[in-house]
Amino acid sequence: MSTPSYMYNHAVATWAIAEAYSLTNHNPLLRGSIQRACDFLLKAQKVNGGWGYTSNGEADTSVTGWCVMALRAAKFAKFEVPEKSFTGAKNFLNSVTSEDFRTGYNLQNGNISYELPMIDTARIFSIERKYKDELKKNILSKELRDEFAKHNRTLSNMASIENMQLSGTKTSLGSHKKLSEMEAWLIIDNENRIKYQVMLTDDLLEVFLVKRMFAPSEAMTALAMSARIFMGTGKENASISEGSKVLSRYLPIWGDDASGLSLINYYYWHWGTIVMYQIGGKEWEMWNKKLTEILLAHQEKEGCKNGSWPPISKQCKAGGRIYCTTLNILSLEIYYRYGKLSF
Repeated sequence: MSTPSYMYNHAVATWAIAEAYSLTNHNPLLRGSIQRACDFLLKAQKVNGGWGYTSNGEADTSVTGWCVMALRAAKFAKFEVPEKSFTGAKNFLNSVTSEDFRTGYNLQNGNISYELPMIDTARIFSIERKYKDELKKNILSKELRDEFAKHNRTLSNMASIENMQLSGTKTSLGSHKKLSEMEAWLIIDNENRIKYQVMLTDDLLEVFLVKRMFAPSEAMTALAMSARIFMGTGKENASISEGSKVLSRYLPIWGDDASGLSLINYYYWHWGTIVMYQIGGKEWEMWNKKLTEILLAHQEKEGCKNGSWPPISKQCKAGGRIYCTTLNILSLEIYYRYGKLSF
């Protein structure tokens, strides 16, 4: 992960060593480090109860969930974590959860901001920004086509332009950057089975090859539900009981949706598994059946990659194959990681 998102690093590391402390019969060598790590998390908590990418950054649901789980693990291990910190986190999660019990990423101008389709790209060339006006009119002129041809990227007669609200992948867990804040277009060439993204910068139009596009998910809903349960919210609470219905409508799928957007999302599956296991019953059985079938079927079986999972999910830029494999292992060992919490 990149340095500007260090609160992710800190929260994940704190969660790991706090659980290691509990599993190693409270190794005294870890105690001082864990308390200092918790103290930093507590100092970095925002007035609204959430946490951001940095200690002074804007709060969002993704970072907040990891911080809550780290502090909860420390609290379980008898470290000093004041209850007001969890109360604040609950307030933040409530502020980004809608009346239909879906949780968004953060608040934008007082409104809940939800996941957008996410795009993973690689820059290939740039062109003059004089073509901006025709892009705005969804026109692919001969001159623009010629520019693509100069770079050995011939556009077929079936190529078309869409102006879509998208988000771009970042090297942070669960994070994305809205591209709708800038002028961006998607050129879809169905004949050649290829997509390009064109983005307006200060000086040029940058052209990117679209490697993969991902569908929005309910990852933030699953994460918020997990955090709430581990902060003591019972499963009879509407945020849990109704939230589980939301997750049940979006069980793990290995493939694309009707629009060709990938539904492979290890991050969503990880948080969904944590909370659905705690809820139990038929909803958990359906989730677990889908998850185990998919992950076991697509685990690498040969060569140096044997035992790992391919980094083709959302957020794989955060750590590649190791990150993806770790998330899936954590999902598959959920039966052993935690006991059922009492509600």
